[in-house]
Amino acid sequence: MGFGIFLFFFMFIIITHLLTRYFDTDRIERHIHSLQGTMISKSWEPFGKRWFGSDSDRIYKVRFLDMYDNVHEAYVKTSLFGGVYFTDDKIIEYNDRNEHSEVFHLRKQVERLKRENELLRNHYS
Repeated sequence: MGFGIFLFFFMFIIITHLLTRYFDTDRIERHIHSLQGTMISKSWEPFGKRWFGSDSDRIYKVRFLDMYDNVHEAYVKTSLFGGVYFTDDKIIEYNDRNEHSEVFHLRKQVERLKRENELLRNHYS
């Protein structure tokens, strides 16, 4: 009888853990999609940034693409009723092909200056 109760509680804990991770993933993905982004990866980080003092929150490290295809890495705190909170969100790879990125504008400006320089050389030669 004692082993059956132990096995029941053990299976209950495993199933509960798997379900919370499934719902966390869904909650985080929906939040990133609401920001017009796409999640690349997610890993559970029980001792991630700002973990101290949060008993019911679960912390994940995520990588995602924003609406401009820049790659972000961030820590995410979430719980069943607590929502999704990003901490330490940083861009780790810029999309230089994006028309909204700073690198794109700088390359366009360099191309324009090269063309102007060539025109001036031809004009004064």
